[in-house]
This record gives sequence, C-alpha cells and structure tokens, in this order.
Amino acid sequence: MEKQEKLIDEANANGQTHEFLRLSKELYDTAQKGHTDEFRAKAASYYAQALVLTGQGETAKPLLSEVMEVALNINSDILKLEAYNGLGLYELLATQNNFSAAEYFIKALQLVPDEDKTTQM
Repeated sequence: MEKQEKLIDEANANGQTHEFLRLSKELYDTAQKGHTDEFRAKAASYYAQALVLTGQGETAKPLLSEVMEVALNINSDILKLEAYNGLGLYELLATQNNFSAAEYFIKALQLVPDEDKTTQM
C-alpha cells in the first residue's frame, strides 16, 4: 500500500485530481478484497476525498461515515483525523458550509500528534 499511497499523495499534491481519483479508486477496489478494516478505511478515505474534489460529494459522504466508524471501532486517531478532514472537505466543497467545514478541520487538527505540529511549522 505504501507505493500506491505515495502515488496517490503525489497526484493530489500536484493538483492532478482525475489521477488522484483513478488511483484512489484502484486502491479502494483492491482494499475490498479481504483486507483489514483499517486498510479498507484508509483506502475509503483517499477515495472519498478524491470524490469530493471531483464534485461527487454525495457519493463520498457514506464512505467518510465508514472511515469514522472503523476509526472509532479500532480507536485510531489517524483514521479519525482523516475522517474529520474528509468531512471538512465535503462540507466546504459539496455543501459550501464553511462553519461546519471549519469545525471538522479543527477536530482534525486537534488529533495531529504534537511532534508533527512542530515539524510542519
């Protein structure tokens, strides 16, 4: 998954939205075939964010709910962070609800490990 994640992250960082969508959909499809809940949730997070960025927010919303459900079940702050970030993107881009988006982004930021906060500044 690391190689696929790197390609997905690069496509997203370079603004290649359709490539981001294509690669994240491939990872999501792969994840559905007998992988762990955590792997499936991570793949769903990528795919959901790509869907939101390509104007397919309503398709993304159930995926983001799945990510949050898995995050809560396995108590994963990283998956919670990804779910909150995805929900923030959804609220910002799909519903244009800036206040709700900001609330989700703040929740995501609160989950960023302290050492990551200092290295990003």
